[in-house]
Amino acid sequence: RGFFYVPAIGERKLKEVGLTQQLLGEGVDMERNYIQIQLSKEEYKHPETIPSIASISGFQQESKILLGKEMSKEERIKVHEALTDEENYGNRIAIIGDPGAGKTTLLQYLAYQCTKQEGIIKPIPALITLTAYVKSEAKSILSCLETLFEENSFPKAKDYIEQQLKAGKFLILFDGFDEVEIDKRTELKRQIKAFANHPAYLQNKFVITSRPVRDAVFENFRHLEVMPLTPQQRRMFLESKIDNHPGSDFNDKRCAELSKAI
Repeated sequence: RGFFYVPAIGERKLKEVGLTQQLLGEGVDMERNYIQIQLSKEEYKHPETIPSIASISGFQQESKILLGKEMSKEERIKVHEALTDEENYGNRIAIIGDPGAGKTTLLQYLAYQCTKQEGIIKPIPALITLTAYVKSEAKSILSCLETLFEENSFPKAKDYIEQQLKAGKFLILFDGFDEVEIDKRTELKRQIKAFANHPAYLQNKFVITSRPVRDAVFENFRHLEVMPLTPQQRRMFLESKIDNHPGSDFNDKRCAELSKAI
């Protein structure tokens, strides 16, 4: 029982996730549709900590646009590369991105990848939606994990969870820090810090996502920004949605028109 979910149910639930499911009640096949977002190689800096472009004399609106285009070409790193390159990125990453950048779906994708049995020892994924955690009756992140296991047909898993945490077997995914009420963020950060920096849990991997809000700064985490999709990624994303069945509102022609418009 290396994972906390029932494989036949858990893998399917994680495979068919994403914005389309939330809006239309439809599943999005991760294998076919997911476009792996990329992160900045350099540490993310909150906009309020660096000079504003608008404050630099001599810049016209056109210059700002051109500069923005150049900034989008910064060096990138794939998420799985950052997670496996502990020498340069450690095992704690905060992913900072604008609304709709794909942060939640990314965490679902990472969890889904852990469910695929390919003869490789993979971490145990635990996806924790922070707004739900704060509203829950859980007194700690550890008790939240126990609830997750119980909800996925693994009751009374406290000893097992402790054993696997001490062995560094977990991938803990915290989603949506910015969605937590402002007056509750300080206590939440304290709990995350205490859990992620627990001397017995240091070998586990931790990922947290947030929009670029001022207090989204986490001790001992490497902060990386979600980069804009490349033209190739945008094209791949659109092409994955093509449905050439009669009556479809997104066929080859519509895809080509939208690609051109973008």
